Amino acid sequence: MIRVQLLGRFSMYDETRCLNEEAIHSPMITKLLVYMICNKNHIVTLEQLTEALWTDEESENPYGALKNMMYRLRGTLRKVWPVERGSCLLYEGCHGTDEKPGAPQSAKEKYRFSVI
Repeated sequence: MIRVQLLGRFSMYDETRCLNEEAIHSPMITKLLVYMICNKNHIVTLEQLTEALWTDEESENPYGALKNMMYRLRGTLRKVWPVERGSCLLYEGCHGTDEKPGAPQSAKEKYRFSVI
């Protein structure tokens, strides 16, 4: 079982492994992970994520920045919980567009946090 501590300092851990803010190396990626965990039972659109992450500041390319952050977050999670049964991962298969595979990515891209 993976546990998450949101009050005080962020940490996500199981019996043998731990992921915390220091290991993530980015407050924005930590914020992204916390948002995804808090909305784990919902499909979250790029628009919702950009509104949640960039509330007080502007980004020239929020969708590009978000895709980069999601890529980095998946890599960080894979280092702590490699792809195996029972691991925690933002799976590429758990997000995508409503369009057919191979279709151009769009602002309608959707993400879901998944525990496999």
